[in-house]
Amino acid sequence: MPEKLTQYLKRLKAFVRNHQKLSIALTGLFLLLLIILSKSTNTSNNLTNQNNNLPTTNTTSPNTSQTPPDQNTIYFAKNIIKNLDIPPTVELYTADAQGNNIKQVGKIHAQAKNIKPLAINTYLYIGDLGFLDRGAAIYRFDSTNNAATKIYTASSGYQIESYLPTPNHQSLIIWEETQGNASLGQSRIIYQDLTTPTNKKILLEEPLSDQTKYPLFYSDATKKIYLDSYSVNRKGKNRGLFTLSLLGALNSVLPVNDYSTQPILSKDGRRIAYTSYNPDTRVKLPAPPVPNEIFRESVRNPNQIKVLDLTTGQTSLLAENLNGLIFDNLLFLPDGNSLIYRTLQIEANRTTTPLSYQLLDISTKKSTLYSRNTNGLFVTAWSGGSSLFAVRSDLIDNLGSAAGGNSPILKSTYLFDPATQIFTKILVDDNIQLIAVQ
Repeated sequence: MPEKLTQYLKRLKAFVRNHQKLSIALTGLFLLLLIILSKSTNTSNNLTNQNNNLPTTNTTSPNTSQTPPDQNTIYFAKNIIKNLDIPPTVELYTADAQGNNIKQVGKIHAQAKNIKPLAINTYLYIGDLGFLDRGAAIYRFDSTNNAATKIYTASSGYQIESYLPTPNHQSLIIWEETQGNASLGQSRIIYQDLTTPTNKKILLEEPLSDQTKYPLFYSDATKKIYLDSYSVNRKGKNRGLFTLSLLGALNSVLPVNDYSTQPILSKDGRRIAYTSYNPDTRVKLPAPPVPNEIFRESVRNPNQIKVLDLTTGQTSLLAENLNGLIFDNLLFLPDGNSLIYRTLQIEANRTTTPLSYQLLDISTKKSTLYSRNTNGLFVTAWSGGSSLFAVRSDLIDNLGSAAGGNSPILKSTYLFDPATQIFTKILVDDNIQLIAVQ
């Protein structure tokens, strides 16, 4: 055999042997990759508190989680904008307490604000939006046929900022401000009987000021409206908490700087919880050197948690820290006897580091760990122990805001089981706003 042919055959055999080894190696690597991916898929279905980075895609069916005994419905909405020249479409959805049985129940083909469900197929919203997204009317919306009926028209020269249905859904508490003006003019709070449209009463009317009052919630336990306040002159929110009776009697509950954040109401309407500030703290975030009071020390350093019994007027200090620990994101459990709250540590560089969510027993004033994951907020809790956890996007909208301002758009929602410390992704991947859980 010629020498060149012999050398060629040797090189060919070596090439085949090498590629056989390469093929075997690649096959083994591929199988190893499949095993790793399989394990990764199995372990990433649920999120435990060992990892604070929440997934942004679908994980697993929530059927594997603890079933809340509550027969609650989750109401949520999506704003669909196809063309800037035409109004957006608001898609309305419902789901059960586990995030299953998601249904699109209707579409509002108009700009809508403060959407509130009265029943499965009945909603209210502020429509005909104009200056600063204030509305000209309140509509009742039937989602079975996507039909809207006007049930309230703003007073002459006024626009609607927000409203509250009373618990029996027979009347509305409505907040109006002078049309086309943000800092001058009048603010008024109106009682409107829905069963008798002519029964309309102005409960409070006052000039826009550094203590402009607006309805925060209505307590069925005291039959009173609770008002927070803000400054139209850039001096911030939480300028004083008040009660307003249905006869128009106004009384102060908490003065400015006695509370740090907007109070929350227990499910039975008997208690409010709020954070406050003790200036004797040894570590604090200083107020910035600006002329307004938006970021005053009492707002930046909520180092106390308090509960006010609305029926007795008694205030209880539940938690306090004077060493740089502050609190936010309060949430009542359904029985009203416990609170979930988040802790944050003030750092030397004047930033804060979220630490954990704690569960506070109101009667004993003892706190225990609820969750180490702080990358979101708990928005509601079930009586069975689990809760709904949401991660905010950087966007805001006014579909479901409670007091005229914008509320966060949520980019992912989870069912949390504190017994197993597992977060299970529910609902949808799209940005949504939670309207209600009831």
